[in-house]
Amino acid sequence: MKKLVTILLVAILAASCICVFAACEKPLADTEGFSYMITGDWNGWNVNTDPDDETKLDAQYVMEAIAVSDSRVKSIKDQLDGVKLLYISEHEFVNEGASWDITVSLTNGATPSVFNGNMAIKVLKVKYETLGDESSWSKAFIPDPQTANARTLTPDTLYIPPFSEVETYTGSLTWKDNPVALEAGTYYVVFAAFTDGTFGLGLIAK
Repeated sequence: MKKLVTILLVAILAASCICVFAACEKPLADTEGFSYMITGDWNGWNVNTDPDDETKLDAQYVMEAIAVSDSRVKSIKDQLDGVKLLYISEHEFVNEGASWDITVSLTNGATPSVFNGNMAIKVLKVKYETLGDESSWSKAFIPDPQTANARTLTPDTLYIPPFSEVETYTGSLTWKDNPVALEAGTYYVVFAAFTDGTFGLGLIAK
C-alpha cells in the first residue's frame, strides 16, 4: 500500500512539473484580441498601420508574445514572477533628432540628466474595433496616468517616473511623463503584464 501511495505521489509530482514547464514554454499572449506595439516620438506616438492595409499594424513596431523561458529575457527572469503577458520588440534609441528634451534626476539629489525626446518610449495596447458603420484602432498607453501603473524591469537602462501625480523628489518627474532610455543603442524592449494588475517595461541591450 505504501509503495502504491509513493508511486502515485511521484506521478502527481511529475505531472505538476510537466505543467509548470509547459507554462514556462508557452508564449504569454493576450487572449482578448489586443496587440501591443512600441511607440515614441520616432513614430508619432500613434498607432502605425500597414500602408497597404489599415486593419493591420506596421510590423516594425509590433511586439511579439514570448515565453518566460525565451533566452532574450533570461537576464530579467527573476523580475517576471506573476507575469501573465510577456512581449518583446527591438528598437534602436538615438539621443538626438527630436525637437524636445527630457530632464530628470534619476535619484534623489542627483544632478539632472538631459535626454533627447527620441529616448522616450511607451507601449500601446491596441485593437481594431467596429462600432456601427465605423471601424478604427482603439489605443491605450502604458504607462498611463491613473490607469496603468508600470515599473522598470531594468533600472540600469530604463527610467520610469514614480506612479504619482506630483514629483516624489525634485526632478523625479510624474506619471504624466514618459519612460526614458538611459543610453543610446539597440535594445530588446520587454513589456510584461502581471496578475496584480501592474505592468513592467525593460530594455535589454542586444
